[in-house]
Amino acid sequence: MNLSPSIDYLMERAVAETAAAEFDEIKVEHFCMALLKLSELSFDIPELKNLPRHEEFISEIEALKAEIKKYVSDSRLARNRLRQLMGKGKGIPGISRFSRCKELRDIFTSAEKIASVEKAQVVWSSHFFKAIIAAPTKNVTEVFNTGNKAPIEGKGEEKKPVSMKISDLNERASRLKALLHSKVFGQDPAIQAFTEGIFNSEILAEADSSRKCPKAVFVFAGPPGVGKTYLAETGALALELPYKRFDMSSYAEPSQVSDLSGWSKSYRDAKPGFLTGFVAKNPSCILLIDEIEKAHLECIHLFLQILDAGVLEDKFTEKNVSFRDTIIIFTTNAGRQLYENKAGSPAVSYHRKTILDALATDVHQNTGRSFFPTAICSRLATGYPVMFNHLQVYELEQIVKSELGRVAELFENHYKIEIKNDEFLPTALILREGGLIDARTLKAQTEIFVKTEIFKLCRLFDIERIDDIFSKVKTISFEVEKDTMPEEISAMFVPKEKQNVLFFGEIGSRQLLEQFIPELNWHFAEDIEKAIVTISESDIQFVILDPFPGGDKNNFSGTMKMFDNVPVASQSLKKTRDLLKIIKEKLSDTPVYVLSIKKEEEETIDDELLSNLSTEGVRGKIMVQAQQGSTDFKSAGSMKDSVLRIGEQLYREKMTLKLGKESKVLSFDTAPKLEGTKNTALLRIRNLRLTRAISAVDVGQVIGDMEKPATRFEDVIGAKSAKDELAFFVNFLKNPKIFSVQGLKPPKGVLLYGPPGTGKTMLARAMAGESDVAFIATVSSSFVTKWQGSGPEAVRSLFAKARKYAPSIVFIDEIDAIGRTRAGGGIAHGEEMALNALLTEMDGFTSDPSRPVFVLTATNFSIEEGKGSKGVLDAALVRRFDRTILVDLPDCEDREIYLRKKLLSRKGSKVTEEMVKRIAGRSTGMSLANLEAVIESAAREAAKKSIPIDDNLLDEAFEQMQHGEVKEWDPKYLERVARHEAGHTLLYCLSGRWPIYVTVVARGEHGGYMERAPEDMENPLRTKKNLVDDIRVCLGGRAAEFFYYKGEDGLSSGASGDLQHATNVARRMISQYGMDDGMGLISMTPEESVEGPMAIQVNHLISSLLKKEFENTLELLKQNSGKIDTIAKSLVSKNRLTAEDLKAIMAE
Repeated sequence: MNLSPSIDYLMERAVAETAAAEFDEIKVEHFCMALLKLSELSFDIPELKNLPRHEEFISEIEALKAEIKKYVSDSRLARNRLRQLMGKGKGIPGISRFSRCKELRDIFTSAEKIASVEKAQVVWSSHFFKAIIAAPTKNVTEVFNTGNKAPIEGKGEEKKPVSMKISDLNERASRLKALLHSKVFGQDPAIQAFTEGIFNSEILAEADSSRKCPKAVFVFAGPPGVGKTYLAETGALALELPYKRFDMSSYAEPSQVSDLSGWSKSYRDAKPGFLTGFVAKNPSCILLIDEIEKAHLECIHLFLQILDAGVLEDKFTEKNVSFRDTIIIFTTNAGRQLYENKAGSPAVSYHRKTILDALATDVHQNTGRSFFPTAICSRLATGYPVMFNHLQVYELEQIVKSELGRVAELFENHYKIEIKNDEFLPTALILREGGLIDARTLKAQTEIFVKTEIFKLCRLFDIERIDDIFSKVKTISFEVEKDTMPEEISAMFVPKEKQNVLFFGEIGSRQLLEQFIPELNWHFAEDIEKAIVTISESDIQFVILDPFPGGDKNNFSGTMKMFDNVPVASQSLKKTRDLLKIIKEKLSDTPVYVLSIKKEEEETIDDELLSNLSTEGVRGKIMVQAQQGSTDFKSAGSMKDSVLRIGEQLYREKMTLKLGKESKVLSFDTAPKLEGTKNTALLRIRNLRLTRAISAVDVGQVIGDMEKPATRFEDVIGAKSAKDELAFFVNFLKNPKIFSVQGLKPPKGVLLYGPPGTGKTMLARAMAGESDVAFIATVSSSFVTKWQGSGPEAVRSLFAKARKYAPSIVFIDEIDAIGRTRAGGGIAHGEEMALNALLTEMDGFTSDPSRPVFVLTATNFSIEEGKGSKGVLDAALVRRFDRTILVDLPDCEDREIYLRKKLLSRKGSKVTEEMVKRIAGRSTGMSLANLEAVIESAAREAAKKSIPIDDNLLDEAFEQMQHGEVKEWDPKYLERVARHEAGHTLLYCLSGRWPIYVTVVARGEHGGYMERAPEDMENPLRTKKNLVDDIRVCLGGRAAEFFYYKGEDGLSSGASGDLQHATNVARRMISQYGMDDGMGLISMTPEESVEGPMAIQVNHLISSLLKKEFENTLELLKQNSGKIDTIAKSLVSKNRLTAEDLKAIMAE
C-alpha cells in the first residue's frame, strides 16, 4: 500500500528531533513529535505548498488534528513534554543518517493494516497516529493519557476491565487482527479463530454474572516453530493485558505442582504459587501454558479444576483465586497425526472435533499414555482449539527477509556499515536448509549466516589491519552470482517457460489479460467442470477467481445490499465456494487468488470476506482498478505487477517444496571481494549445487542422488508392455492431479512376475532412474528375523519412511519370501505377521492422494492359473496391486538387440554381425541374464589369452553355457554321430526350414545336436503337416543310421530321445488335436491317453503312425543320399555347420 507523500516531511522532522537529542536511531516518540508538528502547520506555508496534491493534504491535516484532539488539547505542549521525557540520548553528535527502531518499523506495519481495515488506498498520517496510540510506549502513554499499558510478565499494574460498546469491541478485534497479520506469517486461520475468540469472550463478559470459568480458553496445537507462542505473546501485547508464560517442561514432576498453586506455610521457604500469585495480582490477564503435554498428569489435573470451577486455592495464602477474567492459552505439539510428514503441504483448516480427537488419541511414545485425558479434552471442547499449519515457502521468505533486515539494521547502527542483500538470498537460505524447515530454526540460521560470513571476511586480514579496513568500508553487499549458475540451479529461482494461469470468470476478460500480461499462458473457464479439467491437464500454477463478474457485487441479491461487508454464505458466492471446495478436496496444492475490482472507494472483496474465504483455500486477493463509471477493468495492466510477483513467488515455492520432498539441499561457497576503492565489501555467493541430505536413520535405504541408478526405460531391452505400464505410473507420481480430478483412487502398486533373469530388478532400477521421487529398495526376507514382532515393525517403518519422503516408490524384491499363500500351512507365523502388516499398509487408510506411495514388487513365481504354480502367492496380496505384469523371456529380436549393444560397447570386440544373429537365434528360452553370463565368460577367456572377443570365443562360451565342456571321442563314433545329425538336418531342410546351427562336438550327455530355427520354436500354432514334419525330423537320426549301417548295426541307443519326442508328438496328434481318422475329433488328457480305457488303442495308432513315417523318412534319405553324405562329411571336417553352410550344400 502506498504511503502518503507527507511521509517525506514526517521523516525529515523525525530525523531532526533524533539528531537534536543525540539518539542513535529514530524512536517512536520522535516520529510522534513529527506528527504533532505536521498537525500544527497552517495551510499556506511553503512547507505544505511544496508537497504534491496540496488540496489532499488540507483534509489529511484536518483528520490528523481531529485524531490528536481526542487525547490532547494542545499539540505544542505535548511535543515539549515528549522532548522532556526522552531527554538526551547516548549517540554521537553530528550523525546525519538514522534508521528506524524496531518499534517504529512495527508502527509502520500496523498503520498499513489500519488503513486496510478502513479501506483506504493510502496510509495517511492519521493512520500512523492511530497505530502509535494502539501500541503506545511508556512516554506516549503518559503524554496522551491512553491509560497505563499492561506490563509483560506481570510487571506493572493490571488494567481494570471497562465496559465496551459493540463498535469498540469490533474495532479492537480489527486492530488485533491487523497487528497479528503484520507479525505472524502463514497462520491466517489461527489468527481468525483467535480474533473471534477474543471478541466472543468480551461481548457478554460483564453481563454474565453467573459465569465462573475463564473468559476464554484456546488450544494452539501444531508442529514446533510455526508461531504458536509468538501469536500468544503478540496478542497479549496488542490487548494490553498482563501476561505470563509458563513453560510446562519445568513441571514434569509431581512435586512441582506446588510451584503453581503455592506451598503450605508449614514448609520452609513457603511462598505463593507462581500461577495463583500472578492471577491474584492480575485478575484480568493472559496466561500462556506452553507445551502442556510435557507437564506431569497432576499438573494437568490442576488445570482441570481451573477450567471447570474457575478457581484454584493458593496453598500459601489459603485463599481461592478466581480465574474468571483470565484468558488461558494452551500450546502443544500433540496431534501429530494431523501435521506429521505434511511440511510443505497446503494449509488445512480442521474441524474443532477433529483437532480435539487428535489431541485425545495422541500418546506419549515412552509411557504410552494419552497426552490429554478425556476429562480435560471435554473442557477444552468448550474453548477454541486451533491447529497451526506448517509454514509455506512464502512465509519463510518473509521471515528470512525480516531477519536479514533486523540483523542489517543492528550492524548498521553499531558499526555504521550498511548491509545489502541480493533478491535471491532469502530463497537461497531456505533452499540451503532443504525447504522444509520451521521458522525458529530458519530465523536462527539466517542470523548465523550473516555473522559467519562477516567473521570469514575478517579472517582474511591481519588483526592489525582489520579496524583500518572496516573504517573505510561503507557497505557489505551479498550477491548471488546468477550468470554462472548451472541451468539446474537457475531453474530453482526463475521459471524458464511461461507459467500457466487459469482465470475463472467472464471470458470477456481474455483479450485484456493476454494483451497486458503476455508473460503468462492464460487459460479461461466459466464453469466449474471446465476449470477442474484445465487445472488437472495444463499444469496450472495458480487460479485467479472473479467471484463478482463485472465487479459489481450489488447486482446479485438484495441481502448483500443490507451489509457493509459481504456475507460469505451469500447465495451469489455459491459458485465460487463450490469451486473452492473441489479444489481444496482434489487439487489442494493449487493456489487460488480472488480478483478484487476497486471502484472509487469500494472493493468487491472486503477484508472480512477475504478472511472468510481464506479458510476455504483462498491465499490472497489481487486488486485491479475499475474504469470510472464502469464495472470493467481499466486495464489488466493495473494488476500486472501483482500477478507476476505472485507467479514468481509460487514458482520458487513449488521448486523449494520439490527440493524438500527429494531431501535435497542447496550448497554454495562465498567469495569476498573489495570494490570501489575498498568502500564496498562484496560477498559473492557462487558455485551453487544440489546435494541430498537424507535423515541419518534412513541412510542406506533411501537411494540418494549419487546412488540413484542411471538406468532408463530405454536401457531395458524387451518387456515392452511392462515398460509402458511403469512409465504411466511414473507420470502419475509426477502429477497425481490426473487421478484426483477424475475421482479415481491413486494406484497402489504393480507386481512384476516372470522367470528369473528377465529384467524385473532392472525395471525397478529404471523406474528409480526415470522418476524424480524418492526410491526405497528392500528385500522381503529382511522383514523376517528371529525376533518376534520384528517383521510388522519393519514393514511399518518402511512405509513410514516412504510417507516421509512421499511421493515415493517402495521396491520390495522377492516378495514371495513373505507373500506365499497362507492356506495349508505354506507360510510360517513370522512371515504371516509381516504379510498382514504389508496388506494393512497397502490398504492406504492414511494415504495422502497428493503425496502417493507406490509399491513395486517382484517375484520369480508365476501367478497365472493353469501354469502349474497357482496359489504360490497369497490371493489377498495379489489383489492389492492395480496391475500384475508378466516380464517374460526375450524374443529373438530382443536378444539380438541386447547382444549387439553389449558386444559393440566392449573395446576391441571382433564379433561379427552374423555371429550376433546366430547366437540370438540359438538362445531361445534364455534370459538376458543368461546371455550376459555368456558374454562375461567369453570376455574372461579373451582376457586370459590377451586377445579381443571374437566369434570363436563367443560361440564356445555359448556352447559351454548350454551344454558343458567338450568331450573327446574316437573318429568312428564321431562319424556315426555326424551321419545321425545329418539325418535330422536333411529332413529339417526338406520341410522348408533351415537349422540355425548343427554340431557334432560332444558336450554333456550328447554327442551332437541340431538347433531349430527360432521362428519355428516360438510359433505357438502347428498344423498337421508341421507335426508330421517334426516326427520325420525326429526319426531322421535313426533312419540315417539304419540307412548307412543296415540291419541291427543300424539300431543304436542314440535315438532314444528322438523316439520319445516323436512319440509325444504323435500322441498329442491322436489323443488331443483330433488329427487321426481312427480316433476322430476326440480329445483326452495325457493321463487318459496313457492309463485310460482307450490307452491300448491310442498306443496302437501311435505305433502305426511312427512306422509309416519312418518308412517315408527312409525313402526321402534314399532320394537325397548325396546331400546327406555331403552334410555328414562337412560335419566331420568342420565340427559345426550354420544355416548359410546348409543352404550352399542343398543348392548343389
